Amino acid sequence: MSKPYRLQTNDVLSITIKAIDQKLVAMFNPTSQGESSAKTDSGLYFDGFTVDDHGNIRIPVLGELNVIGFTLDEVRLKIEKQLLTEYFTTAANIL
Repeated sequence: MSKPYRLQTNDVLSITIKAIDQKLVAMFNPTSQGESSAKTDSGLYFDGFTVDDHGNIRIPVLGELNVIGFTLDEVRLKIEKQLLTEYFTTAANIL
């Protein structure tokens, strides 16, 4: 069984916050004009979150989040926890 990938500096993450209230989640997401643009290489260049030399990514409103050495699932859980603690209730159905 292979080990899960652990994030390193210069990795680029595609992160989109989704919930029932689209107006509320819009402030957390990149300013891209289309939801599918982050799926392309050029979309990631403009809308992706690059892990900096200190192991951090900067998410709009949430600020800096240290992700170095974490798996993608661990980062997802970390972001969900911060969103639920600071901005949403569990009824928001964060995806």
